[in-house]
Amino acid sequence: MQEQHSPTTSGGGQNVRDFEQAIERVVTGEWTPDRFVSWLEEKWRKLEIVEEALRSIEIPFGCEEEFEDEQVVGFAGIDCYRAGMEEMRLFAADASRAHLDAGLISIREGNRLINEAMRLNREKRMRDEAAGAGSEAEGSDSDTIDPDYA
Repeated sequence: MQEQHSPTTSGGGQNVRDFEQAIERVVTGEWTPDRFVSWLEEKWRKLEIVEEALRSIEIPFGCEEEFEDEQVVGFAGIDCYRAGMEEMRLFAADASRAHLDAGLISIREGNRLINEAMRLNREKRMRDEAAGAGSEAEGSDSDTIDPDYA
């Protein structure tokens, strides 16, 4: 059974905790909504760099299907992060806490999916190593994903 989390309690790694802390700062007035939006934009830029790195990984011809699951899951995670940040950004317009809570739910789901993609990658590498094949795809190592998004 999957552990349930309220919208404001931690349910992920350090990156999720960073979002929770940023929400707390803007809700308590430590940060202005504009400062919060600037922070979100910085996170957005980091996510674009991660996505660009993932999309640039070369997969050997004929091996595309082997990597399809982890790619689909990983990019779905990135999409969830984006949706969450877009939702959170709406807070600056109307100060509705609902935007922060809904955005955090999407961020957590994105984090879960990215972790799942990394798990799929590790399992594939272990199977390949056990078969003596090793992974031939450049950059297929799960360490290519920014640990801030895991």
